[in-house]
Amino acid sequence: MKYLFCIAFMSLLSTGCLVLTGCDEKERKDARTLLGGIAGSLSQSPLFQNDIPFHKRFKWNAEDFFDDPKVIALCRAIEAKDLREIDRLIANGSDANALGKDNMTPLLWAFPTQDLAVFTKILKAGADPNVQITSDFGVNLGNDSRIQSGMSVMELAAITFMQGYFEAVMKHGGDPNLVSKVPGEPDTPLHSIAKHRYWSDNDGRIIEHAKLLLDAGANINAVSQHGTPITVAVTRERANLAVFLLEAGADWEIVPEPLEFVAEEGFHYRRIPPTLLHEVLRIKDKERPDVKIEVYDKLILLLEAKGVDFDKVREEREQYHQRWR
Repeated sequence: MKYLFCIAFMSLLSTGCLVLTGCDEKERKDARTLLGGIAGSLSQSPLFQNDIPFHKRFKWNAEDFFDDPKVIALCRAIEAKDLREIDRLIANGSDANALGKDNMTPLLWAFPTQDLAVFTKILKAGADPNVQITSDFGVNLGNDSRIQSGMSVMELAAITFMQGYFEAVMKHGGDPNLVSKVPGEPDTPLHSIAKHRYWSDNDGRIIEHAKLLLDAGANINAVSQHGTPITVAVTRERANLAVFLLEAGADWEIVPEPLEFVAEEGFHYRRIPPTLLHEVLRIKDKERPDVKIEVYDKLILLLEAKGVDFDKVREEREQYHQRWR
């Protein structure tokens, strides 16, 4: 098992995906469990797991973002995780909802401290988690280890691994239907949790976050350029989330708008994205050991109960591939 773990870990690091061969199902399960936790840690490590504190590492100096001395002092107290000083400053007029350069806020300042008590205290003081920033603030390390212009603390909390952050945001004004202003990605929080690359489909928190959003009134059928949340869940191999959304009333028949393309020669054409049903079969047919086929079987049974003929879907999918090869 130790040897298997090392080989699988190196595969995860070098390829970004986990392929386990030459082992029985129990060994695969054990390795996936171990590596699932490590993948979560790796997703955080570029931003948070470092000897240098986040604010210093990315040269976040409060004076560069805020003019008000009281807000600057508040940011310093947040960095120091000094709850008493935070209370004192807010009681004496420090604005927890201040807007700084590029829409920097004390709440965003508190986000990377990894201190839920500090983060929640700023929320309770009136901070708005829906403010959308207009800069990446120098935090762009590739993949999902970044802050992007157009994001909000609401969006960041929805996809974070840090326990309690999203629950705190939803208790203090988080908008379940906030549309991201990240260029080219007008997604709602439901889309964001469905597509985030470091979420494991077996991580129960993905369902917990989805439940919180739906309970707060999230539009389960919101459409972005990626389709609806259930379509994104299937495409990103989040079968458990797809089953949850389908059982919660998601409309599987919504088809994304055709994608517009302009070739280098200036030729303009439209391509219709594959439907949710095509994607279900695509994933199921992979037969990879890290894909829980039984969950896709459950998804197929639920869809068949709604009248879907998958023999016909398979024929349509083949025609689609012949057209767009």
